[in-house]
Amino acid sequence: MNFITMCGTCPAASGCFNVRSMVGLILIFAVEVLEGAVFERLKEFAGHSRWFLEQRQDLASLVSRWHEASGGEEHLMSLLRGRRLKALLRRMLAEDEVLSNAGQQHSVSYLEGESTSGVFGGNSNWRGPIWMPVNFLVIESLGRFYGPSFKVECPTGSGVYMNLAEVPVGPG
Repeated sequence: MNFITMCGTCPAASGCFNVRSMVGLILIFAVEVLEGAVFERLKEFAGHSRWFLEQRQDLASLVSRWHEASGGEEHLMSLLRGRRLKALLRRMLAEDEVLSNAGQQHSVSYLEGESTSGVFGGNSNWRGPIWMPVNFLVIESLGRFYGPSFKVECPTGSGVYMNLAEVPVGPG
């Protein structure tokens, strides 16, 4: 899975281009761990969840298996299954893609103040201040996924594997 943002609707001959953007990483933020008792206390929620699993198997196959409890009776609710999370993190943790010593890098150059192009939405001052909170959200969200046995290569291509609690700290 790539986190590529398409620029509008693009007929093949229009010169459209793919952009790697932070928008694709937002999928990581949509994660919550629920205690098993939640399904017992919230009967209507449990019923809707069961209906979704049974009636919308096409969509249920794309998200985490929240109906399967972990050893501690916790249920992971996420838009990303393990394989999709690993594919996303492969790009996010690549030093030539997104990862840098200061967190996620901003790879598109921009002008201070008003942009000379409408392509990037006019005023570009918001792009600097957004990186600290987004890095924080990525770190917080990664801490909710899976357990210590779920490992990813960090940085990508290094041969070093870490669990998601270790990724924000990085190797050595």
